[in-house]
Amino acid sequence: GKGHKIKNIKKRWFILSGVLLSYYSERPTEGKEVTSLKGQLCLINCRLLDNDSTSFILQTVVETTQTKEYILRSIYDNKSELTSWRNAIDYAIKISQVFASDTILTGWMNKRGGKGHQHINWKKRWFKLLGNYILYYDKIPPTEN
Repeated sequence: GKGHKIKNIKKRWFILSGVLLSYYSERPTEGKEVTSLKGQLCLINCRLLDNDSTSFILQTVVETTQTKEYILRSIYDNKSELTSWRNAIDYAIKISQVFASDTILTGWMNKRGGKGHQHINWKKRWFKLLGNYILYYDKIPPTEN
């Protein structure tokens, strides 16, 4: 059977740049940007959900049928800081809608396994050049069939 997923809270340093939200294991310093990078989220097709007064949920859409949720909260219980982040991410999501209709090119390509893979593996992915961003999926999203 499938293993049980452990849900735990992890402290991360976030940087919002345009419609890209990057998160790091620690505040990036010169020369350590890549090693501390834990992941990046393109905010195109994302949405914010209210959770409680101390956090909010960033919901990403994967392959247009699956969702993944990230619960974000201030480590200092600072409601003003949390509101600022929520407003900035909400604005970036709204701006991303402009890019959502700006598809330049789509098609199949092979993608090599990323950071942390011990073996080089190539996987077939559906790529989409959307404005200044490249998105990829395991299969063609239903909206493009």
